[in-house]
Amino acid sequence: MINPVFEFGEFLSRAVAKVFQKSDKYQVVEREKLLLTIEELNLGTSEVVDERTRLRLGRLVGARWMVFGGYQIVGKRMRLELRKVDVETGVVVKSSSKIVDSGNMSVWIESAKAAAAELL
Repeated sequence: MINPVFEFGEFLSRAVAKVFQKSDKYQVVEREKLLLTIEELNLGTSEVVDERTRLRLGRLVGARWMVFGGYQIVGKRMRLELRKVDVETGVVVKSSSKIVDSGNMSVWIESAKAAAAELL
């Protein structure tokens, strides 16, 4: 059975990554490369949830910043939060938050792109 919430999270993640890819300022490290690094380090799921571990992963793949975020959907409302974090210091450099009142997924994805653009 397919988990639609997980898949939607992937859509949002890809939308955010595309904004950074289109910018000349950033080189995006794909999630697949991070997953390979996680496997090589034999990290469990609970360890990856820890932000310090994720920042360590970022350093291992040569990232300067990482973008973390989350979303919550209640009825026709989506709340999205993104934050760009300096990998060396763990300091949040910029953050963005969007609340969208629409049951339309394409509107939600566009709001994710807008939030990502604010982090550039």
